[in-house]
Amino acid sequence: MDLHKRRGCIKVSKELLEEAHIDFLKLFFSNFYPINIETIEFDNKIFYGYSEHFDISIEGESNQYDATINSKEKTIVFSKI
Repeated sequence: MDLHKRRGCIKVSKELLEEAHIDFLKLFFSNFYPINIETIEFDNKIFYGYSEHFDISIEGESNQYDATINSKEKTIVFSKI
């Protein structure tokens, strides 16, 4: 799999990072591999990185995704915005 072609970004709130349960963080970061983090308004972050769940991107393109986590089933779904 060409993981380097499956790049995208996810906007993450400061509150989510500060209040997230360890199981959420483990699930999120085992499916998304950040390579750059940009701080934007109100200390929110944009995580740029790779995921096998992302669509293949054209060179220079970085699609934005939402991450939906089902804690009960311990699954994560990335949806392109």
